[in-house]
Amino acid sequence: MRSILGGALSIACGLLTIFAGIEFYKTLRFSDLVSTAARIEGGHSVSQKSAQRAAALAMELEQSHECREDLLMPAVTIMLHAVDEAAQEPNLSAWVDTLTRADRYMKFALGCSPKEGNYWLRFAMLRRLQGENTAELAALMSLSSKYAPVEPDVLSLRMRVWLSLQPVTRSAAASALASDLAHFLEHAPAQDIKDFGLAADMDMQSRLIDARRR
Repeated sequence: MRSILGGALSIACGLLTIFAGIEFYKTLRFSDLVSTAARIEGGHSVSQKSAQRAAALAMELEQSHECREDLLMPAVTIMLHAVDEAAQEPNLSAWVDTLTRADRYMKFALGCSPKEGNYWLRFAMLRRLQGENTAELAALMSLSSKYAPVEPDVLSLRMRVWLSLQPVTRSAAASALASDLAHFLEHAPAQDIKDFGLAADMDMQSRLIDARRR
């Protein structure tokens, strides 16, 4: 019996070692993706070559159906950065292709992490670029609010997106918006709240007043 247990333990240890080695290789393999995304998120510029290399690695993740969150989140950053960069160029066809690729990528990311509120928000932002479909955007914003109600960075960005949406879309997601306003007033820095109020249109001003009264 001991020999059987010992053999099983040895096999298990061996498999764990192999698995750890594979994951370590992946970490090294996608290190450029992670470092480039970190520079973008930190507000630093990246070269076209670095961005293209990172985008290729991001696509490799999708093709291999790799859902490691420490790799997937940077990959999303890279794909959305590509959309922003393409929007600065006069080539409309290239921008549409980049937007389509990023849209597909967000579906992949959400397939990996369907409860990641940040991904639902980014997906809403992409769809907003394609036109304001009231029902769709209301649903996406509501899902983001549901899964990331008080994460500071996500909430702050979501409030900026709410400002950009039409009143009819806000009304279609009134419950989520009311929840976001309540959390924003409770948790955001005073200056951020002041800036938000200054940027708000009449519809949002009214909603903000209602939120303060509750």
